[in-house]
Amino acid sequence: MQLDFLQKRPPTPRIAWIMLFAGALTFVYAAERYQALMQAEQTHEQRAAALQQTLAKNSSLRQTQLRNKENTLLAADWNLLLKKLEATRSDAVALLSLEVNAKTGQITIQAESPDEESMVNYLEQLKYEPLLANATLANHEVQEESAGNAVKYLIRMKWATP
Repeated sequence: MQLDFLQKRPPTPRIAWIMLFAGALTFVYAAERYQALMQAEQTHEQRAAALQQTLAKNSSLRQTQLRNKENTLLAADWNLLLKKLEATRSDAVALLSLEVNAKTGQITIQAESPDEESMVNYLEQLKYEPLLANATLANHEVQEESAGNAVKYLIRMKWATP
């Protein structure tokens, strides 16, 4: 057995050193790029969280405003509305139904009159009532089978709460 520990090895080729240097540069570049991407991702996540909080605040604020509006309408003086509607009604008008949308303040009245003239007079009275705004005739139908050709009609208006 011949062990020669003093044997000289050939020098490392230059291409190996060049490849090692290129690999080290690539590693440094990749590490810096990764760090920049991670920071950008954190920034985007923080912005997204801030936007979600803003949206949540705006949504809750909008819901609160809608709730307050509904509460205002629900707490309104219903007796006053009914008295005004009753005061504008003539003997020639029969109120069949009354619907009030608390969210929009929209009032829908279904009524019946013996003729078109009574219907138009009632509509005109509603238009001049300050508590009721924009009274319009939504539709009407002449009931030919009834005595005297009665007219059924629908009136829509806004309730201007005081």
